[in-house]
Amino acid sequence: SYSFCTLLDQMTRVYLDYNASTPVCSEAAEVMTHTITNVWGNPSSGHWAGREASNHVKETREKVAKCLGCSAEEVYFTSGGTESNNLAIIGSVQAMQEQRGVKGHIITTDIEHPAVMEVMKHLMTQGVEVTFVPTGSTGRVDPKAVADAVREDTMLITIMHANNETGTVQPIKEISAVAKEKGILFHTDAAQSIGKVPCTVPDLGVDMLSVCSHKFYGPKGVGALYIRKGVVVKKQLHGAGHEMGQRPGTENIILIAGMATALTLATENLEARAAHMKAMRDLLKVKLSEHFTVEVNGDEANVLPNTLNCSLKTRGGVYLNASETIMGLADSLAISAGSACHSGATSMSYVHKALGLTQERALAGFRISTGCHTSVEDVETAAALLAANGKEQTCSN
Repeated sequence: SYSFCTLLDQMTRVYLDYNASTPVCSEAAEVMTHTITNVWGNPSSGHWAGREASNHVKETREKVAKCLGCSAEEVYFTSGGTESNNLAIIGSVQAMQEQRGVKGHIITTDIEHPAVMEVMKHLMTQGVEVTFVPTGSTGRVDPKAVADAVREDTMLITIMHANNETGTVQPIKEISAVAKEKGILFHTDAAQSIGKVPCTVPDLGVDMLSVCSHKFYGPKGVGALYIRKGVVVKKQLHGAGHEMGQRPGTENIILIAGMATALTLATENLEARAAHMKAMRDLLKVKLSEHFTVEVNGDEANVLPNTLNCSLKTRGGVYLNASETIMGLADSLAISAGSACHSGATSMSYVHKALGLTQERALAGFRISTGCHTSVEDVETAAALLAANGKEQTCSN
């Protein structure tokens, strides 16, 4: 029976936007602090300080490779998921264009992250043709539809492992079989899936895989790209021969050390973390159901264990306005309407549009994502805040 204002005054801050970013884990922070103080040489220098830094880079690369199930020579450090996607997609297509002498064709889906969607738009201005395979009401692409989209000039298939808004997990292994049968390169953006579901190269069967550190309790501004040995990718930056000639620029040994540590912990604790995140997400859905009709957006059977994308409808049959709610609760509750990478918009998310949602339901869509730090108290507080806000909206309308 608390009023909305009373709840805001009494409740502590709750963070349920782990798909947007995660706090840096203490182990990664400690490693970065040690690296800042003790490993400061240039990895390209031949003297003792350079050799120490070079060995540090080698060790972190081996750690990342072990987590991904590949060789260290197949791991390239980047500034994050966006750069990894750009390098993988543009670099591989340009290499094949030079080899084949044609503009080429790419297959992707209609729900990719902007870090892929914007690359598609860019390549289309360069004469590359792109097929956006529809995912339908579940947000999960059919491998047969991908196979049917293959053309003689298809150079690349790029499909995200898990969607950043709905959490829907794509059938990457099945699509990989299609790509191998057709002799086509296959890239996946694994930014959202690493640390939440099993994500190794041998299991997925991909040729390239993008990694984003700050999604699994590592630092921001660093990522990695797996490129299978033998795959030719044209570099997008020009300079010295860092990263085996693929990505020039002195390695940020501090950030990559933090990422490697966070990734190792995420891999080692995957099962326990996933179980906890799922339990908290499921509890939240139960708590919300005590106040609202909860309409889940996406595939409930194939979804990340931490993600709940839902539209909330009051007992009076009125949808809760997501943008209005999020702005009203911004000082107390951290959740999203769609993706944080393009938040602030009051228009319909293109992912929700691809699902075929009505505009009313789409504008009531919340993305709530739990993490390994989420507590029962966090969940109960979030549900109470949303319920109180729902009453406020109902009264004001």
